[in-house]
Amino acid sequence: MKENAFTHYVRDEELYGRFKDAAREDKLPILDNKTFERYNKEYGKEKMRTTLADYIATERPVFPLKEITKDDMRKSFFDLQKFDTSTICIPNEQVEKTVFEKYDDYKYSYEDYGLGLINGASTFNDVSNHFMQDLRLECGSYGFRAPKEVWENGSAYDGTSSIKVSGENMLVGVSTEIISKSYDLSSFSSPAIKFSWAGAALNTFPVNELEVTYSDDCGESWKSLQTIGAVEASNAGLYTSSFRPSVSEWNTIILTKAQLKNSNIRFKFEYIVNGRSNNFYLDNILIGEESALQLAGNNVERLSLFPNPAKGNTIIALENAVDKNIEISLINILGSEITNLYSGLLISNYQEIPVDLSKYEKGIYFVKVVSNGDVIMTEKLVVNK
Repeated sequence: MKENAFTHYVRDEELYGRFKDAAREDKLPILDNKTFERYNKEYGKEKMRTTLADYIATERPVFPLKEITKDDMRKSFFDLQKFDTSTICIPNEQVEKTVFEKYDDYKYSYEDYGLGLINGASTFNDVSNHFMQDLRLECGSYGFRAPKEVWENGSAYDGTSSIKVSGENMLVGVSTEIISKSYDLSSFSSPAIKFSWAGAALNTFPVNELEVTYSDDCGESWKSLQTIGAVEASNAGLYTSSFRPSVSEWNTIILTKAQLKNSNIRFKFEYIVNGRSNNFYLDNILIGEESALQLAGNNVERLSLFPNPAKGNTIIALENAVDKNIEISLINILGSEITNLYSGLLISNYQEIPVDLSKYEKGIYFVKVVSNGDVIMTEKLVVNK
């Protein structure tokens, strides 16, 4: 995984709380220019940007459409009538940049008919935006998703979007399949595929699975790589509302097999619908040398449990979380906290914490790690007797 602004992100609870305090009933935070500049100076522009992105992804406020009254529109129209447009027109011979057109089928293309460019203030758009701002922001362009759609539905492990299987549209017996193009993996010593997923259940008995297969005969037949079982496919637990994963609710896996060393390999992800479920997301699919995929993003905090399934005792291993004050809790399948397993400061980049499980009933649990009020890691734990 390539690093981005959220690779090592930890929520600033104070700044996040200020956004919540400034929010209207529709959850949209409103800050005047003076307050906004003061926060930028106090927290820094990068923290402002990432915390605001976290707030939007978590709270899902309404999209901030510009409020343009009829009087504003009329004033803009009359101002534009009086404006000398020649002052913002750049003749073609003075245009220094390459001009790219939104569509390639214009009857009168810029290359053949263009006379120059207009570089005017965006306030002149208030006339048309008064009538169609909402529609315009629902349209994508140049291969990018529409601004409103990203704001309202964007969910990703890395970047701004991912593959989503909508819980509302799932039909029992109807699977969703994603098939890759063919790859030549014959030159790799240990070819592998890496991906991240996040899913949630609607009840305490999840039944849907993710099956990962490969083909070396152009899709004529498919061979198993891994099946992500029903509980793992609903790794975020029980959600009664529409599920959108936070940064901590993604699981990542690397799969390899000697038979992948072939010049014609395709991969297939099949989300098998056996019953009702919440949304399921797939993201960050990478194909390459196993060792390189293991190194990708190796500074990200990790939680592992061994043995797992466990009988009597297990060890919680934490990586890359040194100097963090954390709390580790044991959570049941319903999302209720059973007990606190550990509280304190991590003093090493790799720290092991032994846990006695002898008093807990057989079943499926989750180990949750919280730092500064934010869930930073979770892992499924199976307890046997």
